[in-house]
Amino acid sequence: MKPTTQSSSSKSPLLYILLAVIAILLAVIAWPDPVIPPPPPPPPPAVAGQSNLQLSLPEQSKPTKVDTSQLIQTYGVGKTYHSIVQFNLTSTGRNKDWGIAANSTVAYVGEVVIDRTIESNDGTTMVLMQEFPAAKTLIATTQIDGIHIDLPPVGMMMLEGLGHATTFVTGVPLKPGWSALTVGSANTVMANPMAQNLITKATQDKDAKIFRYIDSIEQKRMKVTFTNGKGVTDIVPLGSDLSADETNLVRLMNYSSDATILPQGTKPGDTWTLRGADLMTMIDPSMKAVPSGTVTAQRLADQTVGDRTAAMIEIIKGVLDIVDTTSKDVTNATWAPRGTLVFDFKDKIITSAELEGELLIKNRSTNHFIFEASWSQKPKYKFVYHCELRK
Repeated sequence: MKPTTQSSSSKSPLLYILLAVIAILLAVIAWPDPVIPPPPPPPPPAVAGQSNLQLSLPEQSKPTKVDTSQLIQTYGVGKTYHSIVQFNLTSTGRNKDWGIAANSTVAYVGEVVIDRTIESNDGTTMVLMQEFPAAKTLIATTQIDGIHIDLPPVGMMMLEGLGHATTFVTGVPLKPGWSALTVGSANTVMANPMAQNLITKATQDKDAKIFRYIDSIEQKRMKVTFTNGKGVTDIVPLGSDLSADETNLVRLMNYSSDATILPQGTKPGDTWTLRGADLMTMIDPSMKAVPSGTVTAQRLADQTVGDRTAAMIEIIKGVLDIVDTTSKDVTNATWAPRGTLVFDFKDKIITSAELEGELLIKNRSTNHFIFEASWSQKPKYKFVYHCELRK
């Protein structure tokens, strides 16, 4: 009797499974890795009086596109918007390059003032004149525990006495950048009593250090073209050139955020998602970073603020990545802001905001003191914003 043979159709299923696995593995090995395009490089310096049209934004930094009629209604031609952005951070840490001892209490505070006047706005393209009357920060470090620089009430200036044109004693012209202050000289120029209290306490520590930073963009003016959904598409410096960092700062600003923070049709109790790009005004510009990711907002009951009806918007959850704009999308830190924004129905803008949350440093960087220092506890970063319409 001849031995029986199996037909090809009766071969073991295991063989086919093995062959299929091998084929998949070979395909995976041979398949090229996806090509992820690098983010656009930071822009070059901008020359006074000349357009800078070669501007592009990383996708996560592009502002949310809004309805053209809403953009026109929000930002009327001829209107001037005066805003004050203030921020502070308190923690303990060290920075050997700054001569700061381990576990020093570090109090950091900053203030940026921006004036914008709308020249034209057709809902697609908006042209505005922008000026930075003030842009400065101060750092105080001491071995005394439990001290900090609190922010003043919304709309009140705090660092205006730090000056731009001269030093406190010699009258010698002061260049932008970092400079050390004596405790006495700092105490004489702090416009806010709470800040003066910190400086006064610091005098008890002979090793206390105080540094003042004046951003080079202070007192500079520029003409900005903003395209709905794309961001800044042209910058023309007026009077003086803009450095690459200054050009990058203006490029990353979101000039339509008031039209995106409170979506049309929302009512008290509703929740929605806000993109980090729409909260760009809430980041210290000297960080050279942009917020990426999303947070969840909820509309609370409307309130009367002064003689105006306003929507109260609360950030209830979410974490933002603080992404370095000078390298390839490196996340320097994460920030989980919580707090309230006030939307004025008459002027159609966010008139005030107070947000606070811990910063988790993920990548050391020399771009900014916050990312350069070694922290022994998570720094708390607070942001206060004020804006008013000056017709």
